[in-house]
Amino acid sequence: HGYTAATVAVEQNSGLIGCMAAEITQHLYSPEVRAHQHPPRVVRRARELLLVRLPGVHFRAVIERDRGLPLSPTGRSMSQQDQSHDLNTLLKQHIRDVPDFPEPGIIFRDITTLLADAEMFRLVIDQMKTPYRDTRVDRVVVIESRGFIFGTPIAYGLNAGVVPVRKPGKLPGETYAEEYALEYGTNTLEIHQDAIHDHEHVIIVDDLLATGGTVEATIKLVERSGGEIAGISVLAELVNLKGRERLGDYPIHSLVTY
Repeated sequence: HGYTAATVAVEQNSGLIGCMAAEITQHLYSPEVRAHQHPPRVVRRARELLLVRLPGVHFRAVIERDRGLPLSPTGRSMSQQDQSHDLNTLLKQHIRDVPDFPEPGIIFRDITTLLADAEMFRLVIDQMKTPYRDTRVDRVVVIESRGFIFGTPIAYGLNAGVVPVRKPGKLPGETYAEEYALEYGTNTLEIHQDAIHDHEHVIIVDDLLATGGTVEATIKLVERSGGEIAGISVLAELVNLKGRERLGDYPIHSLVTY
């Protein structure tokens, strides 16, 4: 159908890129595909294959017709906004909505279904760390508890250390503590006093940005320790709760918005 698979501006081994492009081109032109699948579906699947199998691939320029801008599943050129929407949609398809949990009227976004999919988990880790590949990162601060899941592999990929921020009484050494407000009452987070050195560059990782309370408390702990915030990376963001506004000018990177 005139579609070809290509990768552009991807800092990977050229042989690996060549193999992937060849594999997907063969898929696009196979008799089974031509006979049974509509071209946009084929293009969509090819994009997913490239994204999940090549770490660090930017969402731009993975599918194109001959030469030119990437195409969306409908065949039109993709803007940066289109590409972000594509990723947002793809990840939401792997996050399960559980109604009336933990109480009636609440829709719980269950990420365990996404974590169980090896290719999707790899895609998430790659996309969460992508903004920092060319940035100095000395420590990745991970917030208890789901921040541990995402932050540790991100730190590995960035060749950075991991610093946990935990609830009171969980860390054995001398700690700094920061209290933050909940809807009813307060909570506290702690960090080891010797975990971050002066002027080290730090990114903060968690699964969710909601009201911004836990992230704000973590920022204060990092800065009290002498660290400098290089960025904040989360899987999902609840935009109506305005956590981004609460955090001010700190750079925030989220993959899924609700």
